[in-house]
Amino acid sequence: MGRITDAVTAERQRPGPKCNVGLALDTMSATDRTEFLELLEQAPAGVTFASLRRFLRSEGFFVGDYACQRHKEGECSCGPRR
Repeated sequence: MGRITDAVTAERQRPGPKCNVGLALDTMSATDRTEFLELLEQAPAGVTFASLRRFLRSEGFFVGDYACQRHKEGECSCGPRR
């Protein structure tokens, strides 16, 4: 592998502190956590990242506009989950 590939790969292997979505998930009951993750992964009709973000904000968690999308894709500070 090249220098750039090595650097990018190494960065993705070092998760930082949890993002606000990850912190919110840690406070949810097992049932709510499972339901939220299913909605996040499967995105059934009518469920958007924005609607999930609004739910988290209504629960008292400040999440940015793209927080749910970044968390799903493993691009947040929680690190890759795939």
